[in-house]
Amino acid sequence: MMKVVFRTDSSTEIGSGHLMRCLTLARQLQECGAEISFICRELPGHLCDLVENNNYRLFRLPCEPSDTSNIGDDEYAKWLAVPKAEDMRQTKEILSQEPGGVDWL
Repeated sequence: MMKVVFRTDSSTEIGSGHLMRCLTLARQLQECGAEISFICRELPGHLCDLVENNNYRLFRLPCEPSDTSNIGDDEYAKWLAVPKAEDMRQTKEILSQEPGGVDWL
């Protein structure tokens, strides 16, 4: 069975449409036999409950205050609320615990 993990976020500012498109793709992949999981950060206005209501396994990343002084002018990192390296580290940590790894991220 193919394992697919979506790493996507949504908030009141941005990302809700992207999450909805990911849910549509997830549904199609699941119909083809894939095992689907999501990794989402709990940003203000997130749609994590929607992912879970669609019966997908969800790993929630915290939206905790962090030192963003090293983000600079990177608008994406500002929206993410954590440095990209920290987001990557947290995502890799979740993926490393997946038995057999994942086929698609």
